[in-house]
Amino acid sequence: KRIPVTNELKLGEGESTDGYTEWIIRTYFENVGKYSIQFVDSVSGTKSEEVMAKVSPVYTTRDFGYVVTEEETVTINSVIATTPDIYIPDYIDGYPVTEIAPYTFSAYGKTISNMTLRLPSTLKAIREYAFYECASLKKLVLPEGLETIEKYAFSRCLSLEEIEIPNSVTTIQSDAFYYTRGTNYIK
Repeated sequence: KRIPVTNELKLGEGESTDGYTEWIIRTYFENVGKYSIQFVDSVSGTKSEEVMAKVSPVYTTRDFGYVVTEEETVTINSVIATTPDIYIPDYIDGYPVTEIAPYTFSAYGKTISNMTLRLPSTLKAIREYAFYECASLKKLVLPEGLETIEKYAFSRCLSLEEIEIPNSVTTIQSDAFYYTRGTNYIK
């Protein structure tokens, strides 16, 4: 279940040229929400103008984190599963799952062995470093409909022995499989 969040937090502190500065972020999430950032000089109390921007709030399921984009698609951006079997559905909350974000499977692949992964048939892009150093990934069948594999997407996946790439892939960026030894690519 997605829950709207409203909060204010002190993001951090740092030195400015004229004294000590605090950064304050206020977030207002409702589906695709907004955030504002304001700089406050803690010596003089001077506040900067608030800057507003749109953001996509992060939601979670039992196994992964995701965002709903302005285009009303889902991007998977983290894995929180504790089992080796990951099933990413085609749709979440009625939105198609179209991307895997950078570094999504990096940490997960270092802690889980014998990973089994089912990617959604709606997937369009695997972003850079998405599976970087995912040591537990041995075989992967990419779904028909996938269009883009970005640079270093599968770099340093030392256990990856076989990957099936569908004909729908039109872009494989440089070094997408950098230092992934002994892999058989099937297209």
